[in-house]
Amino acid sequence: MIVEPLRSDRPIPIVVRPSSKSEATLSSLLGYIKGNKKFIEDTRLKNGAILFRDFDIENASDFEQVAHLIHPNLNDGYLGVTARTNRTKYVFTCKYLFSTTEVTNIAPIGQHTEMAYMTNRPNRIFFCCLKEPKHGGETPITDMRQVVLDADKHDPNLLKQFKAHGLTYYRNYSTPGTKVKDIAEVRSWPDIYKTTDKTEVEKVCAKDDIECIWHGDALSLVSKFPAIRKHPETGDEVWSNAVPVFYPRMRTYEFRKMIQTIGTWWYYLMYLLWIVIESLRRLFIPDTQCGLYVTYGNGVPIRTEELFKIEDIIWDNMVTFKWKKGDVIYIDNDRVSHGRLPYFGQRQIVCALGMPDVKSST
Repeated sequence: MIVEPLRSDRPIPIVVRPSSKSEATLSSLLGYIKGNKKFIEDTRLKNGAILFRDFDIENASDFEQVAHLIHPNLNDGYLGVTARTNRTKYVFTCKYLFSTTEVTNIAPIGQHTEMAYMTNRPNRIFFCCLKEPKHGGETPITDMRQVVLDADKHDPNLLKQFKAHGLTYYRNYSTPGTKVKDIAEVRSWPDIYKTTDKTEVEKVCAKDDIECIWHGDALSLVSKFPAIRKHPETGDEVWSNAVPVFYPRMRTYEFRKMIQTIGTWWYYLMYLLWIVIESLRRLFIPDTQCGLYVTYGNGVPIRTEELFKIEDIIWDNMVTFKWKKGDVIYIDNDRVSHGRLPYFGQRQIVCALGMPDVKSST
């Protein structure tokens, strides 16, 4: 096997690929994982992400075998923000696999720690490309430990309020069966919790330190968590949150960064379309009533200027790569964030969520 960085100027991801056709088979990859588990975990801890590329991963079943062998404690449920479709409809043994977020393809999804707004969140994430997107659709990743280091160098006070107060996340869900108000509201609360029993919803939320606030049959979920966490294994400070996803005005800035950094012509068209959508949203829906919203932990609104400065640092450390069919990337969710760039055309990326063996600290 060949093991090397994807880019010489970034620690993530480390790429593992076959050195010959005979090593490209699924059985060869599984054999490599069995014989090199310590190396894989040491690399994950040191670098944060590993990309297995050019192997014969044909379907979700193949992917699940790889993910389960690396991290056996996979989750078979998803209580997060976005809609995900279980993939067992075509591979019945893949009970741990979900399609990636079904948020509209024209909108970028900012860098975030998966399920940072709840206690029982995954500490590992696997993504696999089953169908390459032809235009866009990359899943950028960022070393969030480096983001904290760079932010402190840039301005020692930039993260001061985040460290002192943490964050309060708000998820607002309309009354089931009514028309949703906001593009960020992609799931109904009965769809998330698989029940219409409010008491049962409250019991599940309590396990994740989430407060339920009912407005008739509409629901607001409120949770408070740190913006910066210490990595449970290394003790390093990490910008570990979902602010770019929850802050309503961040997507417009994400588009600006994409145009500045990548410059693809159709990003300009999507940006113009998004300006229209966002302008209409702001006319009728204040930020605080959006499907997703976030403040400092003490309830004070976050200053947009501060977030944009942090976003600049995130983009300076971001790594973007084109998906290839069969790619599997293994990510340390306690250190490395991920997002999604807009796309059009077909795209099929599936994921598996690896849970800690014991309850992680917040």
